[in-house]
Amino acid sequence: MSQHDDKHRKSKKIVVIEKVRDKYGSVIALKVVLYRRHDTENGKVWDMKRSHTFSAAFSRRACREQAKTLARQWADKYGAKVVKRG
Repeated sequence: MSQHDDKHRKSKKIVVIEKVRDKYGSVIALKVVLYRRHDTENGKVWDMKRSHTFSAAFSRRACREQAKTLARQWADKYGAKVVKRG
């Protein structure tokens, strides 16, 4: 696979770490989601391909570390870019 091909593939997939909040606004979990973009006639559509949720009930820090690690692993495995939002 050429370098150009790889760059093109990277932009089509992203791994996002999203915050899951309860009704009071506290972060109760972190969700790692892999999205894939495909172009349709109505524009770009992001499809959720995989997701995994880590509960922050026991330890917020451990939850964040686990989420970051999984996000990096998925980014490497699927040739995606890690994006922080949510």
